Amino acid sequence: MKKTVVATGKLSLFISYVQKDEVYLDELEIHLKTLVRQNLIASWSRKNLLPGAEAKAETIQKLEESDIILLMISPDLIASDDFWLEEMPIALRRHQTLVSFVIPVLLRRVDWENTPIAQLQVLPRNEIPVQKWPERDEAYARIVVEIREVIEEIDRRCLRRKEYRDFLEESLGKQYTISGELRIILQEFAKKISLHPQEVYLVETDVLSRKRIEAEKRIENLAIYEVFFRDKLMVIDSPSILRTILNKKLSELFLEPSDSDVLQIERDAKKELMPSLFDKVNFFFRPSSLLNFVLSSKRNFLVSAMVMFLLLTLIGLGVKSCFNEAIKNFQGNDVSSNRRAPHKNEEGNTEIGSESRDSKAVENDTGTPVEFIELYFERVEYGLYEEAFQMLSQQYIDEVYLSKDFTLESAFADYKSFWDRCDIQYRDMYQESELANNEVTVFYQSRLFCSDDDQIERDHSFELRRMVLVKSHIDGEWRIRSVTSTQ
Repeated sequence: MKKTVVATGKLSLFISYVQKDEVYLDELEIHLKTLVRQNLIASWSRKNLLPGAEAKAETIQKLEESDIILLMISPDLIASDDFWLEEMPIALRRHQTLVSFVIPVLLRRVDWENTPIAQLQVLPRNEIPVQKWPERDEAYARIVVEIREVIEEIDRRCLRRKEYRDFLEESLGKQYTISGELRIILQEFAKKISLHPQEVYLVETDVLSRKRIEAEKRIENLAIYEVFFRDKLMVIDSPSILRTILNKKLSELFLEPSDSDVLQIERDAKKELMPSLFDKVNFFFRPSSLLNFVLSSKRNFLVSAMVMFLLLTLIGLGVKSCFNEAIKNFQGNDVSSNRRAPHKNEEGNTEIGSESRDSKAVENDTGTPVEFIELYFERVEYGLYEEAFQMLSQQYIDEVYLSKDFTLESAFADYKSFWDRCDIQYRDMYQESELANNEVTVFYQSRLFCSDDDQIERDHSFELRRMVLVKSHIDGEWRIRSVTSTQ
């Protein structure tokens, strides 16, 4: 269905007539030239059909696209089956639905009062046929004046529809259905701008249909992005390269990186695929998987030998690396190898590796403080900053951020910015006995690698740190109370 345009553009004018009245058509088109030259209308009639064109199909198409329809009323037009059975029903339907203006022009005397056209205002207004006017030019001049007033009314109608359309789209947002509460608001607004109920229906049908199509396309694009994201997450290790590729794909799908649905897809995929990533890494360290992989290539002895040689070389390098790291730790004596808690000697100094009466072995059950901290670092590593930030206690946030005039939003932004440019390595984590007020102390060694290390000359040696966890009274979950260095 063609939208009506404002008077600053051309309106389509359809003229329905019969061959016998063509002389009247020519006279009328001369008077319509002023409107044509002002770029207000573009008229069309059967006279514009090209040779070889499908006359009936093209005529109906032009009629369905018209903004103004002139019916050149005469006995021959009323007697025409093409007009009576095809053109007139379409014209009256478009007029009743406020899609087009239908204007009967009385050319010659006929019993038009007993036809469906009688419900419309005819021109000339005095209902004297153009044929009976002493000066036909006078009749045509009055008709053109009336047509100009119709164009101005279409202009006002379009402005009202546009105003209602803009209000409706802003009120709907991403939704494509109208709630009961919104319906009341829309009815009041339509009444305020004097918009006809039929016009309200036309605008709402068009907007809701378009939004429904957009919503379906958005769902389809989100599904495409989810598959693309999962695929790239498994094969691209560099976060910066991954984000560049993802942003390009989002642009192609008309999605934004900050879109809540996009962020949810990324979070869910990371949570689901993290075990898959670990399985992928540990594949060659499972004897059964390694054996099956080699035996599956038994048809090609050369391939099997090459694969076996490569795997043995990798295993040898891994063992050598672990051995060197163990020698380095033993010589440096940075931290106790038996993971026992530190305690203070008589001089009050912290001793690493000595046994404490309150120390206990690290628990392996899910939900222990050690598991909680490992989960925290895991979320940081995979960029799940919102989930990691929620593991901080309010007291920690107050002391570290809010005391420095940060808002909660800027605190999270600063937290995210830090972990975007820094990576952490940790080892030798163990739990001290529980303290008062549902607090627990966990010791571990860690070191940071940041993108600005060259500027601040950061020390990359492992440092013993102390993290205090507190159990929430609301949900019973652990939260990070404080993190301090013991050196």
